[in-house]
Parts: sequence; C-alpha cells; structure tokens
Amino acid sequence: MTGTQGPDTGLVRLDGSEGEGGGQILRTALSLSLITGRPFHLTRLRERREPPGLRPQHLACVRGAEALCGGGASAEGATVGASELAFTPAPVRAGDYLLEVGTAGSTPLLFQCLVYPLALAGGGRLTLRGGTHLPHSPSFHYVATVWQPVAHAYGLPVLLSLVHAGFYPEGAGELVAEVGPPQEPPRLVELPARGMLREVRVSSFTGGLPFTIAERQSRAAVGALRERGILAEADNRPLAVTRSVGTVTFVLAQFEHTIAGFTALGERG
Repeated sequence: MTGTQGPDTGLVRLDGSEGEGGGQILRTALSLSLITGRPFHLTRLRERREPPGLRPQHLACVRGAEALCGGGASAEGATVGASELAFTPAPVRAGDYLLEVGTAGSTPLLFQCLVYPLALAGGGRLTLRGGTHLPHSPSFHYVATVWQPVAHAYGLPVLLSLVHAGFYPEGAGELVAEVGPPQEPPRLVELPARGMLREVRVSSFTGGLPFTIAERQSRAAVGALRERGILAEADNRPLAVTRSVGTVTFVLAQFEHTIAGFTALGERG
C-alpha cells in the first residue's frame, strides 16, 4: 500500500539544482513520496531553467499527486514561480482520475509521475488532457511502444490509448491509461547487451495537416537509415486532433534483447 508509515518516515530534503536542475526531480519526488508515505521539502526548484521555479505543467503534477490522495495531501508553496515546495502525502486511493495538464503541459510526464503509486494502490484509470507530442518530453508513441511492454515484463499491467493528439503550443490532446495492480515480477533480469538489431520500423503521423507530409517524412527517415546500412519498413497514419495541428515521426528499433524508440517532431519550413 502507498502512503503508509514505513521504518523511516522522516522528512526528505532535496536540492532542486542538482543534476540537470529541471522538473524531473519534482516528478520523481512526488511519485516516491506517494509510494513511501514520506514527506519532502524541495528547494532551489528548477534553478537552472529559464524561467526558474514552478511552471503550470509542474504544478499539474503536484495537483495530480494531491488528487490521488483524495485531497488528503498538503503542498505548501504550490504556486507558479515558486522556488521551493513542501509536500506531505496521504494514502493513495485506487480509482479513476481525470486530470488537465494545460495547453503546453506533457501528459506522458504526468503519467510517469502517477502510474507507479496508482498501480501499487490497486490500479484505476488515468485520463490525462494536454500535450501528447511535445519537445523535451517522451511522446505518447514512445511510452506506448517502448515503456509499456517493458513495464508489462516487470509485472506492471498498463494499457495506453490515444484519444486525441496534442501538439505544441495548443495541446488539447488526451490519453487514457488503464492501470492494473502489480503482478509477480521476474526473479532475475539479465541484459548484458541489447543484442543484434532485428527490425526497424518507421511510423509517420500527421494531425490536422495534409497526409502528404507524413509520406514525405517517412521517405526521408527510411532514406536516412538506408544511408547508414539499415533497412526499415514504413507506414503513414493520420492522428485525431481537436485544436492543435502537427506531425511526428517515430522510429522503433527491435533488438535481440530489448527495444528502443526515437521521436522527431515536425517543424515548419
């Protein structure tokens, strides 16, 4: 169960300027706090970013963590621009949650923050609205085709679906995650190397733009791979959108022992 008292329940003090100095330390801290029940105090939040401090997309993660606790958690300093945050969790409740990240906020990053504590609490459904394909964030297709099968292999049953794609800056996308309770994980995992490359597949998508762009993107990606001696299959697909428009190319590489994914967002020009 998450949010319970463990052997060590003291306050965890964190320096937000450590490492890459961005928002990941906040998302990780929120997830671990919900799982362990330990409060944390985070200072110098996003000190190496411009602008520094909490931004709306980070605040959405705090509000999401509070929601999973049924309103029982407390977050002191949870305002846009704040440079420190004190968070005290409460027990996480299994169930269904609808959360808005905002126009340019990343739904995959919010998903990664909340999925583990929700699963450990018994599971439920996360419906997340905002951006699904954004710069500096894993895309929906990366999470669904790379993260999801690995999570299944480790005993975490999650089923992801894309309702609408959301591109920068409008967002307006929606993803749904059906999260089950954890199953028995493997006793031993050995991955000394990724092994031989077995297959590469290029997927090119357009949302609200001419389909010829998807065809042009996939031809360029397949050609670039061929120049490096890698043969790839390609498929082109439309993406359902509401207000935002955009394109994305996703390359999935299947190795002998693992998989890897690479995302490129389309740009004007």
